[in-house]
Amino acid sequence: MPCQRILMYAESEVYVEVGGEDATTESFDSTFSFQVYTWGYIEKQFQNKKLKYLVAKSVKIVDRFNDAIIRAAIESVLDRIGEYGIEQG
Repeated sequence: MPCQRILMYAESEVYVEVGGEDATTESFDSTFSFQVYTWGYIEKQFQNKKLKYLVAKSVKIVDRFNDAIIRAAIESVLDRIGEYGIEQG
């Protein structure tokens, strides 16, 4: 059960490389970043730090820290990634 607990209380910065049909993992057009949080992590931050709000452009909130869930969240905005992600220089 300890692993499950960690998955419910997690946060990380995720990078997404975007490119055209001929893009590879070494050659792509742009990189965007997202902050990924679980509900549990946000709840703890609000309780422990007495936060009143959370403001961020590139936030994705997931029910547990799982690659498939994070991928689905990012893919849901892929056609508008510039609106939701932060482009890296």
